[in-house]
Amino acid sequence: MWKSSTWLCITVHSECGDGHGDAQRPLRSPAWVPPLPVANATITHGPLSHQVLAGDPMTLRCSVQLGSPPVTFTWLHNGKEVAWGPLLELRDVDVRHSGTYQCMATNQLDGHHVFRALSHELQWAQPPCESLRW
Repeated sequence: MWKSSTWLCITVHSECGDGHGDAQRPLRSPAWVPPLPVANATITHGPLSHQVLAGDPMTLRCSVQLGSPPVTFTWLHNGKEVAWGPLLELRDVDVRHSGTYQCMATNQLDGHHVFRALSHELQWAQPPCESLRW
């Protein structure tokens, strides 16, 4: 990864003239920044409650605090790969969505560096039944 830096060039001696031609001018030169492995992956979700009702939508977001791009995200549900990308959108949640979600954040840096984050166990709750009135 390259980061731009500003350098200052000062002319100390001028061969053409009386020395009054000395000048200062900024030069731009890229500075090398070492690539970083992924680290500190977290999973956030909405709605904020750990209990989700049947039919509710839910979005899980995986993010990393460190990591040179490109960073890829793989989602696992109860240990099985289910999706790719930083967002996992669940629509019409039901009992099959219960369990633990895991996000694997990866980048390529002298091989694969993987950082894993686990969600809290998602518990499915059946909506309350409406009582019938006779």
